[in-house]
Order: sequence, then C-alpha cells, then structure tokens
Amino acid sequence: MNRNEDTSPLPERQDHDLIRDFQAGNASSFDRLVVKHQDMIYNLCLRFLGSADEADDASQETFVKAFRGLKGFRFASSCTTWLYRIAVNTCKNRMSSLANRMKKKSLSLDAADPDGNRLVPEPGDEKWSPAVLAERNETRQAIFSAVAGLSEDQRIIVLLADVEGRPYEEIAEITGLNPGTIKSRLSRARQVLKTRLKEVL
Repeated sequence: MNRNEDTSPLPERQDHDLIRDFQAGNASSFDRLVVKHQDMIYNLCLRFLGSADEADDASQETFVKAFRGLKGFRFASSCTTWLYRIAVNTCKNRMSSLANRMKKKSLSLDAADPDGNRLVPEPGDEKWSPAVLAERNETRQAIFSAVAGLSEDQRIIVLLADVEGRPYEEIAEITGLNPGTIKSRLSRARQVLKTRLKEVL
C-alpha cells in the first residue's frame, strides 16, 4: 500500500471532495452535500425540538448557515461533525420561544416519528388497540416530557450520545466540551431520566 495514499473513510473523503469542489466554484457540489445529509440533520432537529415544523425550519437554517460558512471550512473535522455543530447551535437558538408555539401544534394524520413510524394508526391496524395505544402514548409522552424537562445542556448530551449514538470525542467537537464534562453531564441526565421514568418504564 502506498504510504501517501489517503486512507480516511470513504464517506468522509467524498464529503471533503465535494467541499473542495464547492470552494473551487462548483455550486452544485453543495446541493449534493445537502441531499446526502439532510435526513440526518432533520432527524436531529426533530428529536431536539419535538416539532416537525420547527425541525424543518431549523434544518433549513442549518444548511443556509453551512452554505455561508463552507468557503471557510478548513477540514479540521468531518463534514458530519461540522454540520452537527451548526444544527445543535441552531436548535439551541430556537428553544426560547418553542415551548409556547408547541402547545398550539396538533398531530396530523400523516405524522411520523424520527424513524418513519406513523404516530396515528392506519384503520384496522390490530397493533393499535385502545389499550396498546393508550400505553404507547403514555410512554411516549412520559419520555418526551422527561427529556424536554432536562436542562438544555443535559438534553443536548443525551440526544447526541444516547439517541444519535455519537462517540464522546465527536460530541466534544460538536459542543466544545471536554469528554470528562460530557460523561459527567450524561451520567447525571441518565439518573434524572431513570428517576422520572421509573413508574412508566
């Protein structure tokens, strides 16, 4: 093997190639980055904000900011980590007025969770008996309320670590926190969730 050959993971190399093309003046390369990462960013925003409309707005805002900043991308981190950082900061900036707006939202018949599962059953779906539906709804609401009730700093760590499955090193890049602080906050957040969800789970 050539020692000078770039052995970085293929997806990251593809991202960096697209960024270099964009920086060289090929605007369509940014469109390809958006197509590749838009679902990932939308799902993160949805889990963080709890509203499909808010998640859609936040993910669009994330890519607007990415477009403006991509010329200055220095390849010090992966494109994924960089986009996550922008998305997390965008979501944090939207949190102040979200609570009041979310109270006015209603569940549409086509609503789905981040994994694409319908939140409203199809007619005749036996998995959605009144008892099962009530139990699932109670559990879902309890989990959402418990996570939403965490401090903003704890919520970010829980979403990135336990929902997104990001390693501590990447979470450190996204949040600017050191791994020790991340582990400490995650431990406290898990304990809070365990206590709050003890009766439900």
